[in-house]
Amino acid sequence: MNKAIIQGNISTNIKYNRNKKEKEKSYARFNVAVNNKENVTFLPCVAFGNTAEFINNYFDKGNKILIEGRMSYNSEKDDEGNWSNYFSIIVDKVYFCERKSE
Repeated sequence: MNKAIIQGNISTNIKYNRNKKEKEKSYARFNVAVNNKENVTFLPCVAFGNTAEFINNYFDKGNKILIEGRMSYNSEKDDEGNWSNYFSIIVDKVYFCERKSE
């Protein structure tokens, strides 16, 4: 089973890319800062389709957020032949954790 549930604050501006032809290929990338007693962990997250649009419309940097998703680990090769490994949380569900200030 691969399931991740995190709660924290969005620590970066949300980078949203809207695909007009195929909505499910739209995506939002952002980091969530999860505060533990001794340190803060910054977790990269990516959402697709309607979830990405929802996050882009209703959340901003600094907002508290609760995410359900799964962990993904990928490798890619750059133009010079160097490999990069990266991990992210693929967001399936998102929840509000605070009321919008007036």
